[in-house]
Amino acid sequence: MKPFLAATLLACFLNVVSFTAEARNSDILHACKLLLTKKWPQWDFAPVSAEVAESAKERKESATITYGDFNGDSRKDVAMLIHTNAQPNRRLIAICLTNPKKPRLAIINKPYCSDGIELSHKGRQYYNFETEAEGTYQYDGVACCWR
Repeated sequence: MKPFLAATLLACFLNVVSFTAEARNSDILHACKLLLTKKWPQWDFAPVSAEVAESAKERKESATITYGDFNGDSRKDVAMLIHTNAQPNRRLIAICLTNPKKPRLAIINKPYCSDGIELSHKGRQYYNFETEAEGTYQYDGVACCWR
């Protein structure tokens, strides 16, 4: 196979893989938004400071949405930093755990901070503010104090 043709086919394959991953993320996010709307008809993504927004943009990430395997089942889940219109100053972390039948919504009502959210990869060290102890993430986690 000629090098140009091989490179073109590889580029097309990588674009399809990227498109498929983006489509899956979009499906997961859509399902989670539906669950949130059922629970709170008027919710929105929580606003973040200009500094956090700029930092997220530089990293090519979102400060209010992150994806990971939060329960160790090898399926991609989504976490979002939100607030309800009834309580706009109260920030929540909504986590949608995917499964073959339908996603399950879990809410962190009182995050210890809520500057923005980002993925904490499995195996990363963390500090538990409630127990004042360090640990290691068994699965992917959500960090809510922006670094």
